[in-house]
Amino acid sequence: MTSEVMVGRPCRLQSPRMNLKRIVPVVLLVGFSALTAEVVIRDGYTEWLRIAFENRSAGLLLVDLTIACSLAIGWMTRDARARGTKVWPFALLTVLFGSVGPLAYLVFRGAASPADRRADDAEERAPRGLRLERNEPLA
Repeated sequence: MTSEVMVGRPCRLQSPRMNLKRIVPVVLLVGFSALTAEVVIRDGYTEWLRIAFENRSAGLLLVDLTIACSLAIGWMTRDARARGTKVWPFALLTVLFGSVGPLAYLVFRGAASPADRRADDAEERAPRGLRLERNEPLA
């Protein structure tokens, strides 16, 4: 008997291999990359900068995007260090193409080794007060 049955908790069914956490980033990455490519081919890479400097509302969106992408790069850097992977390709994609970088990182991260996925799942199931940061010592 498992501990879930002994304490009266329902057994948690195993999720399918490709669950929403893995499918959504892939769909967003493909769709947004296609849109980005279409706009760059049609309007050129720097057209959005010209618009941002001519229109205050567009300028505000540029500042907002810069802040959001900077936060994403910070998160990707911390997460990649904890996982022992390289972040620079995704940071470069973020600087050049915005959300494409973090979306690509999420897809890459979702394709991590099964041991990493098990560790992530265990961390998510842990009670809030018992969760450890990946770099935090146990003692």
